[in-house]
Amino acid sequence: MRRIAAALGVGTMTLYGYVADREALLAYMIDEALAEAEIPDRPSGDWRRDLELLARQFQAVCRRHTWLPLLLGGSPYLLAPRVLPAVEFCLAALEPFGTDMRRAGAVLKLINSYVVGSTVREATEARAAGRRDDSAGYQSAVVGYLQQVIASGRYPRFGRLAQIVVEGGDLSPDETFDLGLQCLLDGVGAQLGKAGNQTPS
Repeated sequence: MRRIAAALGVGTMTLYGYVADREALLAYMIDEALAEAEIPDRPSGDWRRDLELLARQFQAVCRRHTWLPLLLGGSPYLLAPRVLPAVEFCLAALEPFGTDMRRAGAVLKLINSYVVGSTVREATEARAAGRRDDSAGYQSAVVGYLQQVIASGRYPRFGRLAQIVVEGGDLSPDETFDLGLQCLLDGVGAQLGKAGNQTPS
């Protein structure tokens, strides 16, 4: 709080006139950032397309604000009022397909966890790369280590993957995110199929 007050050119006590404490400030920050997600007024009727849109909007916000995913990982984000349209959109997208609110809520948490986890990894790696004074030296050390593992022959499957990494042929962050999201949505679809096949007792 002192650092923020100094950056704004005001006294710390002046800042406390606007926010109660650090936790309140963080809550306002989360609410402000999540409001940037562009969510339609109502679902399209295609649950998969709707949930994919929701995930990608959430990912875009987390990428724009690299501090956000780490904060969301340890915060009750549902308390942010301006995230409620996205929550309502997700629940409404799933409701016509036979899932109850508990399962729909679990799907919402799953999407949130996936996007937060993916963007935390991206942000962490970007910050780590930025802190290294000798990025080329670090990369050289990583390549050297992977080449040793490959040459040992002890882990043939990982060796094949490591060779792809060394050659720069591994999936990009966008490709990795897309693969994981499609796997997640395939699982949601399987659950919706089970719900649709259940007959009332």
